[in-house]
Amino acid sequence: MEDIRPAPHPNYHPPEKHNEESSVSAEDKGSVDMWGGIMALISRLTDIVYRVYVNSLDTVIWTKFDAQSYDAPISPWYLTERHRRLCNPKVIEVFCRVMENYRAAPRKNPHILCHTRYSVALEGETFNQRCHNALSDSVHQWISGKTEIEMGRPQGACKDGRLELSHDFLQACFPLIPHATKLTICGPIREEDRLLITQEILKMDRLRELHFEVDKESAEYFTSALPKILTNHTITNISLRNYEKEKDFATIQEETWPALRDQDQCDIAFTNVPQPAEPHNKLTFNSTAM
Repeated sequence: MEDIRPAPHPNYHPPEKHNEESSVSAEDKGSVDMWGGIMALISRLTDIVYRVYVNSLDTVIWTKFDAQSYDAPISPWYLTERHRRLCNPKVIEVFCRVMENYRAAPRKNPHILCHTRYSVALEGETFNQRCHNALSDSVHQWISGKTEIEMGRPQGACKDGRLELSHDFLQACFPLIPHATKLTICGPIREEDRLLITQEILKMDRLRELHFEVDKESAEYFTSALPKILTNHTITNISLRNYEKEKDFATIQEETWPALRDQDQCDIAFTNVPQPAEPHNKLTFNSTAM
């Protein structure tokens, strides 16, 4: 049977379609236009600030090297990520020119390169070949054929003002010192750089003396890494100094201790490292008043 639907009521009028534009009041439109204008103004101002900042870098090409480090200039936090990325070419240019000035300077801090960084200043980049080459050239001049290399500055029991060893410096330095016979490593060290240092030490086939003066976490790491480091059979003398408090130091791990206790390869001296019950005659433990 044919489906018969009732006719619509004579006074029925279909509902009008909702008009979104008509639902937005003039006040709302004004707010939208205002915020759009504000965002456009902010974008324009940011462009201006970016250009002013980049141009200002030409006036700060440092020529005095009596500070502890000369990091590449870091773009202001209030710039957008896009603008900070646009700053990278100028930051790279500035860093390379600073390294040129460093090499040309008659007097300079001999440890400044150990703490100088460029990668922290580059948005979206962790390595740049031009900056690496510029830093490597400076490190090469600094080494100047030396066989005894000191990374960072030993400060005894005083840890105030210590700066972290630069990852960029370590990457530039180790390929240039395979001939080193004595290596001293001082200062706080990042976790990933502790592994890098351990790996690089194993490649140094002339190394005789190895000395650490490092923060507690690094001292704990290198204590545990000593059995691996000892596979470099050229090393005959190791000292490891924790420049922080001995009581905060984690005890030597059970899996590490037998390898240290039984080794007969080199003399190892610990400072501010807790002494296990049965030290081997090639191990010594010292304490300093903190």
